[in-house]
Amino acid sequence: MLRENYENLPQRISNMCLFYFSPLNTIQSEGASQQSQAGLHALFESIWMKIADEPELLGLEPVPDDSYMLIQSANRKPELNLQIHQIYYQLTELFSMLLYCGYYGEICDEIMLVKNFKKRARIKIKNKNCFFNNVRLLKSLNLDLDLDQKSDTLRIGCQDDPKIFAAWKLLSNQNFSGDKISESGLFAFMFCCFDRNFDYLLRKAEKHWHLQPMFLTSFFMKFIEQGYQYEWNCSIFGTSFTVYNDITGFRIQMQPAKIQQIYFRINRIIGSVKAIMDYDHLSSEAQEFIRTELADCSNCGHCMKNGKKKSIYIQNRELCIGSLWMVRDGGFPFRGEKYFDNIYAFVSALPDYS
Repeated sequence: MLRENYENLPQRISNMCLFYFSPLNTIQSEGASQQSQAGLHALFESIWMKIADEPELLGLEPVPDDSYMLIQSANRKPELNLQIHQIYYQLTELFSMLLYCGYYGEICDEIMLVKNFKKRARIKIKNKNCFFNNVRLLKSLNLDLDLDQKSDTLRIGCQDDPKIFAAWKLLSNQNFSGDKISESGLFAFMFCCFDRNFDYLLRKAEKHWHLQPMFLTSFFMKFIEQGYQYEWNCSIFGTSFTVYNDITGFRIQMQPAKIQQIYFRINRIIGSVKAIMDYDHLSSEAQEFIRTELADCSNCGHCMKNGKKKSIYIQNRELCIGSLWMVRDGGFPFRGEKYFDNIYAFVSALPDYS
C-alpha cells in the first residue's frame, strides 16, 4: 500500500514499482502456455518483493527516505534527485539484462543459453558490480546463472519452474526489436504486462483513492465520447494517463518521488476566467468546483496584470482566480467521487466561454 513515508528511499521506489506491477492477464500464444506465463509472472513479482525487502542484494544503499512536495521541482533537492536516479539505474540495468537474455537466449533442455552475453546484454566493464548484484539477487530466488567466461555464454536455469523460459522469450520479443528499448517497452516487461493494456493502473488508483470500481473509466469516457484524445505515458520514472482536447485536459500522475505518489491534476482550462467571472449563471456543481478549487486571495501579487489582480468575491470570500492553475493534489480520499462530478460540470460549460 502506498503511503507518504517509508523506512528508506529504495523502499519508497520499490513499493511504487509493486503498485505498477500488472495483475496476471495471460494472452494466447503458440509458444508460451498460460502456465508458462503465470510462472514468469510469479517470478517477476517475487523479484520486486525481494528488492522491497532486501534492497542491499541489488546493491541499493538504504539511504533515508525523502520526497518532493507536489509543487516542488526536482532541482530543489539535487542530492535526492541523484539518489533516485542511482536507484532507477540499478533497477533498469537488472530488467534490461533480463530482457536482453530473453530476446537473444535460446531454450535448450529447459534452460536458457545466451551466447555472446557481454556484447548482447550490454554488460560493460563499468557495470561489473551491477552484473554481480543482479546475479546475487536472482540466485536468492533459485535462478541458476552461470557465465562461461571463455565462450561468453550465460546459462540460466530455474529450479522452481523450468517452463518459464517460453513466456520469458514471449515478453522480451513483445517489447524489444533488437534496436533500443523504449521506456514503455521496458515498463511492460518490468511489470509483466503481457497484453500491454495499462488500464489496470486505473483500477489500482481507484482502490488507492477508495473510489468505486470502474469509476475513473466512466469519468474519462464522458470526455472520450465527446472526441477527447487519451494516452498512456508509461515509464518507471513516472507514469501518467491523460485525456485532453484543445480546451482542457486531465491527468492522473504517478511519480514515486512525490510525497503523494498518485495525484490528479487539470492540465489547462481555456476560457476558465470568463466562466468563473460568470459564476452566477453556472450550474451548482460548477459553482462548487470553483469554490473548492480556488484558494483565498493572499495578496501575493502573482496574478497582477495591468495593475489589476485576478480575484472574485463569492459568498464573502475573495478567491484568487490564478490559483486554479496551481498544481493540486486532488485531496483524495477527502474529495471523493463528488469532486469529479463538479469537474465535469465546470468543463462542460467551458465551450461557451473559450
